[in-house]
Amino acid sequence: MKPAQILQADQDASYVYEVVFEQYFSYPSEEVWAMLTDNSKLQQWFSELSIAKLEKGSYLQFDMGNGHYEYMDILTLEPLQVFEFAWDADSVRFELQGTDRDCKLVLREKLSRITKHTARDVAGWHVCLEMIEAILGKSMITNRKERWQQVYEDYSSRFDALLDNSSDDSVTVDGNSVT
Repeated sequence: MKPAQILQADQDASYVYEVVFEQYFSYPSEEVWAMLTDNSKLQQWFSELSIAKLEKGSYLQFDMGNGHYEYMDILTLEPLQVFEFAWDADSVRFELQGTDRDCKLVLREKLSRITKHTARDVAGWHVCLEMIEAILGKSMITNRKERWQQVYEDYSSRFDALLDNSSDDSVTVDGNSVT
């Protein structure tokens, strides 16, 4: 899978950068959509995440693993086409375009800020997309943590370069430092 693009937002945007993954699947969009929105399938590639109810205005629940949960609003839902939800102060959007034989998935994460944790999240999304491909193909990634470490190193250096242009652990938005 190709690494994500990291695009700087327009000055009037409500976010600073947009991370864009494009992944092509040799599976119908219905199967890929189910991987994103059916809790039993979602658990196979992102076990900490679950959807309360698949409708706009509902939420996703992220199990922090320590007895605490984060709740993220579903912002946009267009069945078989768009699934967007809040991700902390950011948003994650899955877009599907497909036929009955294959589909293109575009994952967009709009970043309101870049922190030292950003590369971890983006590396996680990268591996999640690889996991979806493997699960649909009836195979598995043998060592998910090792694979994450490999892609994390690349994303870490790319985001560190962006952070280096800042005076602290954040980037500047509209002249204000955002951490």
